[in-house]
Amino acid sequence: MSAREQGAGDDELCGNIVEGFKDIYFQDGGVRVPGLGDVEINDINHLDADL
Repeated sequence: MSAREQGAGDDELCGNIVEGFKDIYFQDGGVRVPGLGDVEINDINHLDADL
């Protein structure tokens, strides 16, 4: 069951996306920038991803 199906709102869903980008893109699963704190992404109107 997806987060949306479990009742997650837009703010929670966006937070999940940001955490995913932080881990996968910026930190490469912990290999790069291990001490990276918060990541903030602003002004996204549309996101299309193949998962």
